[in-house]
Amino acid sequence: KILKNYLFYPAQLWPHKDHITVLKAFNKIKTKCNLDLIFTGAKLSSYKDVKNFIEKNKLNDRVKVLGLVKLERLKLLYKNAYAIVIAAKYESSSLPILEASCIGVPVIASNTEPNLELGKYLKILLFKVSNFNDLKKKIFKIYNNRNLKSDMIFYNKKKIKKFEWINVVNQYIKYFNSLK
Repeated sequence: KILKNYLFYPAQLWPHKDHITVLKAFNKIKTKCNLDLIFTGAKLSSYKDVKNFIEKNKLNDRVKVLGLVKLERLKLLYKNAYAIVIAAKYESSSLPILEASCIGVPVIASNTEPNLELGKYLKILLFKVSNFNDLKKKIFKIYNNRNLKSDMIFYNKKKIKKFEWINVVNQYIKYFNSLK
């Protein structure tokens, strides 16, 4: 059963994806926001810690760990999400930010270098890496300001074209031609 009004974090369950920070923030807001939380991604090395946190804090009815899902279901999870949360401590890039922006879902993301770079072009609510209190504030900010959510969606839908593959390829070609 898919929950309604949910935050969505599509990421493999590895420690550096920092699902625990998301769970800590969610645990603080659960009584103040009518939101649930859904995780997708392979149940890897941090799955046990995630499951233990959910059970210890009695979040089973509000948090779902779906594991790997088929592409069609993934698209629906993106499309119907209240917002996407990206909490990684480090990564080389964040395709879920681009996917969410393309689909029309606002993004709350950790302030890693790649996310800061994307934030130059897209409207993203950035929070301090591993800081669940800062993440909690960003969730409240988007939850309590429908205009902010709409503005982010509208802006990102326009700006996402910069990241279409043909534009990325042209940027690479231009760069490499400048090296001649």
